[in-house]
Amino acid sequence: MIIESPNVIGTSSSTVSTAGSWLPLATPDTRAAALDAVADIARAAPSHVIRNDDGTLDLSFGSGAAGVALFLHYAARALDDPDAHAACIDLLGQALGGLHVMPRTGLFGGYAGVAWAVSHLQQRGVEELDDIDLAVIDTTIEKVLGQVPWPDDYDLVSGLVGLGVYGLERMYQGAGEGIVAAVVNRLAEMVEWMGNGLVAWFHPPWLVPSSYRDSFPEGWYNLGVAHGVPGVLAFLARAAHNEVRRETATRMLTAGARWTCTQVRVEAPDDVRLGYRVDPKAPRAPSAASRDAWCYGAPGAAIALLAAARVLGEEPIATCALSLARTAARHDPAEAGTIDASLCHGTAGLAHLYARLYAATEEAAFADAARRWMAHTLAWRAPGEGVGGFSYRFSKDGQPIWVQGSNFLEGAAGIGLVLLAMCSPEPPSWDRVVLVDPLVPLHHPAR
Repeated sequence: MIIESPNVIGTSSSTVSTAGSWLPLATPDTRAAALDAVADIARAAPSHVIRNDDGTLDLSFGSGAAGVALFLHYAARALDDPDAHAACIDLLGQALGGLHVMPRTGLFGGYAGVAWAVSHLQQRGVEELDDIDLAVIDTTIEKVLGQVPWPDDYDLVSGLVGLGVYGLERMYQGAGEGIVAAVVNRLAEMVEWMGNGLVAWFHPPWLVPSSYRDSFPEGWYNLGVAHGVPGVLAFLARAAHNEVRRETATRMLTAGARWTCTQVRVEAPDDVRLGYRVDPKAPRAPSAASRDAWCYGAPGAAIALLAAARVLGEEPIATCALSLARTAARHDPAEAGTIDASLCHGTAGLAHLYARLYAATEEAAFADAARRWMAHTLAWRAPGEGVGGFSYRFSKDGQPIWVQGSNFLEGAAGIGLVLLAMCSPEPPSWDRVVLVDPLVPLHHPAR
């Protein structure tokens, strides 16, 4: 299947060069409000971990105990809160105790995510986790990755890329390099080479969500970080930068980043957008522009492309990335399509993405956008309601409902981590799990 799209990659000088250090962007007023919110979230979070339909505790990273534990660790250190630390250890203990009944492998919904949280906190010196040996998990994941052809999704949330993120976290602790190499190999077997030396990764019909299959009976190419090609690019940039299967990873990264840039819609010189997906039946037809978010949309994809540009040294890809990011940074909440304060697709996620873009480029517009979205996040807070004042919107039976949950992707834990990052000079190393540092640092322990 060949996709031919106009090349919208421009040229610009010095867009690949990046700044470097993380800077807290909160103003004095928003800093006080943010830390107050974080303290409230830390107190409420342990009792608002999502439960499964059968009443058992959700143990996963994305929606359950492991992700909440990660937040509680960061909150405990920032606030010098021993109760938050104790709750972190308790929730991680429950998650580890339930690993044997977790049926899925994936990063956000399976045992890889619980193990990622443990590995990350071990590197941060959490003494209670010193005796936890993840070698069995490493071996199990290596065995899973030995399946050829790969039988499941390639994405970050539940598939190959997510297992690669776990491998990156284990580079200096266990079998991380072998896991990362295996993911690169599986991605190379699944890649679809197109005309003009471009590549993408395809979702066949059985991997398209059931609600979309009638509209996309032949499958689709997904343009979101969470479930699509940009997430692959963000992972491949890190694999190449860490010298794991570098030649293979770099070849796919180059072609995949160029393909992604051909999907960008130029509405006007200062209005550049990216859709949700590409229909293989109509590859030139523009997809409806998606909301601005980490999971889908221009800001998340821009960071993935900027990471690729930095590793490859390719100015045109960086120009494409920054064009997307600059357009999105001007959007108000209505244009961005935000519906709550969540990390995944809400105002907190946007604040963090623009803060990362500012750290990478030192462009004042990104700092302004980060502060603006932080203010929007705090405006969602209703003290005394939800978890630390925050609830998130969820669709149930086609109807929107508001949920009181402390989970990482959609709930208060993710919001709390963003608010802490906006207030602290310490780089937010927790965001390695969502692949949003466009500087692609070499991984090393004790961060």
